[in-house]
Amino acid sequence: MPELPAEVARAVKDVDRLAVLHGLEVLDTAADPDFDRVSSLAAAVMQVPMALVTLVDLERQWFKSCFGLDEAETATDVSFCAHAIAAGDEPMVVVDATTDPRFKTNPLVTGKHHVRFYAGAPMVVAGARIGTLCVLDRSPHGFPSHAELDQLKSLAGLAASLFTLKDTTRSGAIAEAALVREEKRRAIALDAASLASWAWDIRTDIIECDTLMSELFSLPRSNRLRARDILTAIDPRDVYQTETRFRDALTGSDDYFGEYRVKGFHPPRWLATRGRVIERDGDGKPTLIFGVNYDISERKLGDERQRLLLRELNHRVKNTLATVQALATQTVRHARQPSEFLEAFGARLQALGIAHNLLSDREWRGIGISELVQIEVKPFETAEQPRMTISGDDLLLSPDQAVGLG
Repeated sequence: MPELPAEVARAVKDVDRLAVLHGLEVLDTAADPDFDRVSSLAAAVMQVPMALVTLVDLERQWFKSCFGLDEAETATDVSFCAHAIAAGDEPMVVVDATTDPRFKTNPLVTGKHHVRFYAGAPMVVAGARIGTLCVLDRSPHGFPSHAELDQLKSLAGLAASLFTLKDTTRSGAIAEAALVREEKRRAIALDAASLASWAWDIRTDIIECDTLMSELFSLPRSNRLRARDILTAIDPRDVYQTETRFRDALTGSDDYFGEYRVKGFHPPRWLATRGRVIERDGDGKPTLIFGVNYDISERKLGDERQRLLLRELNHRVKNTLATVQALATQTVRHARQPSEFLEAFGARLQALGIAHNLLSDREWRGIGISELVQIEVKPFETAEQPRMTISGDDLLLSPDQAVGLG
């Protein structure tokens, strides 16, 4: 097996050339009628029985198109095309391989293919000679005319353009598929988080948005809304604050955050907005803003509940402390000894605790007087010797009444 000359080997092994070749991702791909048309046209122009669109890799040359030859690839070491890409951008011609010292012992010449004539023009993609469009014959030829070589070179340029175009199309399809996946992922994430995304073109006053946006503001279902309609849907109590914050954010920074109520909801519907200026004009004025809206009604309702509970708790604590103080005053008035005070006061605190427990179990909604009395007198009753009877209407006591009576 002959070895490639040093200068040819350097051209084949060039890292940048191989990066462009492998970046096309066409090696071992299916036959393509576009390249077959180029190779058959080259054979007709040069009046030869064989033509190839070859891609020269490190250890093999692979044929993207093969006209008149039943082969898919050959080793780079025996490649005529490796010499052609090393020779420069002009076509390389071998009129009789048996008399050319570079190829006379080449297996393609001495073997079954009997190659005698070769003419190959490099295909240049992104400045790299990735392979050739070549023609072959089993008989020697005279040197082709300038017109024939120019046509071969033009067809090689066409083949190179096809590789570039198809790679751009493939990259575009990959990018489009990735964009579709990303859009689906974004849509799922927004839907899961109940977020309505939007883009506001301030010059046209049009907001391109998810349909959820119109639903949040109780507007007709649409992907296009006017900013003035959004502002009109905001509760009048929050309009001034919303406009002021938005104006301050746009003039002071690129980010905006606000919270406001939507008109016509009881209990109120609260929305939060986060936005960011994406584009500004030459004067620095915002022209395009992206953002999201989301419902925070549950959070606001929870905050209000918490405030009510804290107020209620504060009220209960004050009442309980007042009750304890009254118990202490009443008990000490009738106690003759400190021990009597402690015993009586402890018993009354225990009764107060029982009332608290009952009300807590019922979430402080009140309690029937009959149930309260039965539990409070239980320490003084025994099943063997009942001492008390309870009769009368079972009235519902308020929390304060239950604590006091307990």
